[in-house]
Amino acid sequence: MVEMGYTLTKTTILLQEAQMEIPRFIFRSVLLTALISFLISWAGTQEKVKIEKMPEPKTKAEVIYPEEAMKAGVEGKVYVQMLVDAQGNVAEAKVLKSDAKVLEKAALDAARQWTFSPGISKEKKPVSVWVTVPFRFKLGEGKEKGAK
Repeated sequence: MVEMGYTLTKTTILLQEAQMEIPRFIFRSVLLTALISFLISWAGTQEKVKIEKMPEPKTKAEVIYPEEAMKAGVEGKVYVQMLVDAQGNVAEAKVLKSDAKVLEKAALDAARQWTFSPGISKEKKPVSVWVTVPFRFKLGEGKEKGAK
């Protein structure tokens, strides 16, 4: 009789574990479906605007060459994509491509300080526009303070 009790207990435990796994699986599926639905609907709400004039840099912040990169002799380019808002400020900045991870933070820090003339739509209104700027890090140029 003890064996039978053990078997029932083991079966009960397995059933309880299975019942817990089903809701977790369902939860993950529902969450993933909701996320995909949100992303699809969000992407559809992004307004496409025809640009007559792209933003042009007004002020460029000095890029500080990372000391760690200088010591290691690291050179390269970091391509930073910036969202220039309707006032000409950098609202967002992200790395699109980079030759060296150690250079990325310096490029992003400088990019966030840039200012632009805003992009102008066909309707002659200032609009937010994404621009991509390459930051080049090369040793032996000037005081090693910056990149172009």
